[in-house]
Amino acid sequence: MIKLEEVKPDHQDLARLIRKLDDYLLERYPADEVFGVDFNDPSTKEMVFILAYLEGQAVGCGGIRPLDRETAE
Repeated sequence: MIKLEEVKPDHQDLARLIRKLDDYLLERYPADEVFGVDFNDPSTKEMVFILAYLEGQAVGCGGIRPLDRETAE
């Protein structure tokens, strides 16, 4: 069973999965076509991050970033 958990931007499992994703994307696409999360940007604190765990292991993640009062990505 997969368990979903909301986490803070500095969560270790989140950072590990995002690094793996960035590495994967940068192997396949030019760097100027890869858009990651800038964790130094203060607006990152407004994002919601979710980790997916399977048998205690972080296996997936996602983030929701508000763009304005009615729109998010």
